[in-house]
Amino acid sequence: ELQRIAPSATSTVSEVVSATSGATLEKLRQSKNVTARLMHRMKRLHKAMHDTLDDDKDMSMMNLTSLHRMQRRYTEDQINEWESGPVEILLEHYLERVDYALEQIEISRNDLLSAESSVMLRLDTARNNLLRVELMVTAITAVGAMGSFLYTMDMFFIFVYKFATYYRYRKHTYI
Repeated sequence: ELQRIAPSATSTVSEVVSATSGATLEKLRQSKNVTARLMHRMKRLHKAMHDTLDDDKDMSMMNLTSLHRMQRRYTEDQINEWESGPVEILLEHYLERVDYALEQIEISRNDLLSAESSVMLRLDTARNNLLRVELMVTAITAVGAMGSFLYTMDMFFIFVYKFATYYRYRKHTYI
């Protein structure tokens, strides 16, 4: 499964770095989820193998040849005397393979996190640009409103001046 996921994660990372789209982001999210699940399973397998290698009784019980010869008539002392060397070598080899797989998964996970950080930086930059445009529009609107206010006040003062002049003129003509 690792051989299927690693190239997919790498291609997703390169797609995200080159261009960000909704489909690419969804692919990134899915790759991240699959990688996390696989890592969890591999860590559980690693722990189980490590625990088995640490338990001498379990290792002795894996000697199927001795177990078959005794046909369920064995005691604890006989189990501990059985040779577990070949089984231990085989399990240690598998444990090395699991360690390698965990390293590869960790590399893919780090690549995915890096791509996610790159996307977050792009989104932050886009948000900052939108805020800058919004601030400019607000400033232009405020300047326009101030100009409109001043024009309106100017018209009001002209009206008041004309009214006062008219009233003064009418007042002088009747006297």
